[in-house]
Amino acid sequence: MPDTSETKEGACACGAIAFRCEANAANAVHCHCNDCRKATGSAFATIAGVPRTAFTLISGKPKSWVTTGDSGGRVERQFCGSCGSPLFTLADHVPDTIFVKAGAFADPTWLRPSLACWTSRELPWARLPEDLPGTPRNP
Repeated sequence: MPDTSETKEGACACGAIAFRCEANAANAVHCHCNDCRKATGSAFATIAGVPRTAFTLISGKPKSWVTTGDSGGRVERQFCGSCGSPLFTLADHVPDTIFVKAGAFADPTWLRPSLACWTSRELPWARLPEDLPGTPRNP
């Protein structure tokens, strides 16, 4: 049965990094940008945008790598230095939000993506539901 509580927890695969957030503050999307594909090793990343005020790092310290986003701003992708699990993304153009990778949640069944972004880069073999609204770049 899916978890319906408002507080959600998660961790990397090895458990060295753990977090908690308020789920009622989350907004989930599927992102098809090249960087998300590389960071997840998949066709797209499913991420939950959470206000930083609703997010708590419980344990561990993620490693990170920084790129320049399409906006020209800094994008920091955080991961576990021990197991390599992709965990969080911080972006200069949305400084009050932390993007949590859906797979990092202990139970991600509560997530309901409301948008697909970077659909201009969606791979033809990884089509998402046609009724999911999309935008060719960042919203």
